[in-house]
Amino acid sequence: RCLAVMKKAQVYQQAIYVLNKAETEHPLTAVTNDVKSLEVSDEEYDGYIYSRTVDDDDDEDGLFAVHSQIKWKERGKDSIEDVVCYVMCLEDVKK
Repeated sequence: RCLAVMKKAQVYQQAIYVLNKAETEHPLTAVTNDVKSLEVSDEEYDGYIYSRTVDDDDDEDGLFAVHSQIKWKERGKDSIEDVVCYVMCLEDVKK
């Protein structure tokens, strides 16, 4: 069991490394007037799939939820790590 825990921790650590690498290549600071330009379609990094989606601003306050996901297969099962952050875009606030 100890080896299984160590293997799971190793795979998770690799997933976090890939997530950080992808976030470095696609920084959130590169915001133009279109927040949707932050979205990233599935990109593969060493067997892991990275993607980023931006939720719609339903309440029109200029605050957008950005989901960065890393997906991988582990023992034939899909695993996902989802990190959520928020981006404020004042140009999209309706007066």
